[in-house]
Amino acid sequence: MSRGYLYLSILLTLLLVVRVYITTSYHLPTLTPLLISNDPESKLARGEMLRFSKITPLALELLPGISTTLADAIYSKKEEILRHAKSLEPHEQYKAFEIVHGIGPKTAQKLSQYLALEPQAKFPYPP
Repeated sequence: MSRGYLYLSILLTLLLVVRVYITTSYHLPTLTPLLISNDPESKLARGEMLRFSKITPLALELLPGISTTLADAIYSKKEEILRHAKSLEPHEQYKAFEIVHGIGPKTAQKLSQYLALEPQAKFPYPP
């Protein structure tokens, strides 16, 4: 290989290293907050809780262990569940789901991991 090609390859390698260094060390403003979707599926994927007061039957079906029939039953008793949850202590609000036929203590506790019953709960993003 001639010296010209050797110098050219060294120069190109250095330019590449400098370019990689500059692009990784310079932080551009991120557009991530603008790209975050607020649909229930995306919220669940990010590990966020869903507001039970704003839930839809389709969003309920996304939860593990919730069938279409059970989602419809939960949705039809939504107001009753919310009223009952207000009468319970915050750490026991999950028991309000037990009003629905087919939901026992274990399922109610599992639902409380995905659904926020208390209206004053703080959420990082709007509904």
